[in-house]
Amino acid sequence: SYGKVGNDKLTNGQRFLYLDDITILGGGYASSLSFGQAVATARLKNESLQWEVATKYNIGFEIEVLNSLSATFDIFNENRDNILRTRGTIPLLNGLPINSLPPVNIGVVENHGFELELNYKKAFTKDFSLMARTNLSYARNKQTFADEPLLPDDFAFRYRQQDYRIGQQFGYYVDRYFTSVADIAASPIQSVGAHESRPGDFKFKDLNEDGIVDIKDQGPIGYSRVPEYQFGGSFSITYKDIDFSALVQGVTNISNLYAGAGTFESTNYYSQHLESWTQERFDAGLPINYPRLTTEVSPNHNFNTFFVRDASYIRIKNVELGYTLPTQWAGKVGAKNIRLYANGLNLFTWDRLPTKNFDPELTGEYSYPITRVYNFGVNVVF
Repeated sequence: SYGKVGNDKLTNGQRFLYLDDITILGGGYASSLSFGQAVATARLKNESLQWEVATKYNIGFEIEVLNSLSATFDIFNENRDNILRTRGTIPLLNGLPINSLPPVNIGVVENHGFELELNYKKAFTKDFSLMARTNLSYARNKQTFADEPLLPDDFAFRYRQQDYRIGQQFGYYVDRYFTSVADIAASPIQSVGAHESRPGDFKFKDLNEDGIVDIKDQGPIGYSRVPEYQFGGSFSITYKDIDFSALVQGVTNISNLYAGAGTFESTNYYSQHLESWTQERFDAGLPINYPRLTTEVSPNHNFNTFFVRDASYIRIKNVELGYTLPTQWAGKVGAKNIRLYANGLNLFTWDRLPTKNFDPELTGEYSYPITRVYNFGVNVVF
């Protein structure tokens, strides 16, 4: 298949971009109205607005074998252009700040991937049947044009958006822990903010090899915040009056920053802080899995490869076991059908995070937690 799809959904409530956004301020050096008020341009209009346009290609097939096993496979490619973006290459000499310029249809994003689904359904006898389903999807995107200014040539990576995935995170690459004052003096200067480096702090890599670690040495870390692979599986089995079902779901090729409450030391401390760097632990050769603790603003707390973690996970979302009473038993209480059941939600999760203070499915430390729930019930049909 081939087609073009339009998208007119604008973000941040910007519904009237074809009109100038003029505001009246309460005074200023260049007051132009009575009562000491001034006119300011909050945003210029864009009279040439267009829809985003996605050009999509798709090749797929479906197959079914013996009326029980079926498969669906699709490969897709999407080129989306005319994406509304604010220009980043307009110099300040235009007379207005960048945020006063209207967004224009200049963004271009490529996306490609595949989807696979397998299904199996079979009744072996009148008392025994089985159903299973699994799915896998992959999608990789790249911003091919973002009107992003090219950073100076002494930056290790000169773009932050263009040619990268949407949601790509940047930060410092952790080399190791500083072990002594002499080690710090013999290393590239760590100009990353907060206080000066101390033993037990991260030693960040000098990617551009200029002898100073600063913003010019930040590079792409891990994957995007959007998973590239999503997968799941479900199955159910029925034997006479007993039924059992389960649902499993997961993602991979995804990275998130785990910071703030639940990770950083401040007024609260957590289990991972028990293995933080101390001179005693270092001298004794004990495991060290966290930098030196401090109550100050620390250079360790910058975006870096230690705190941007692999957020992949597999979760058992639902398991249910049921038993349907024989019809004659249900009839004794005037019912057509009575089913007893027990189920559990979010029972188990396997992930790669070093701490259980976060749920890998959530993106923020203050997000409402995903809870584990157990249910027991009776379903009566009259």
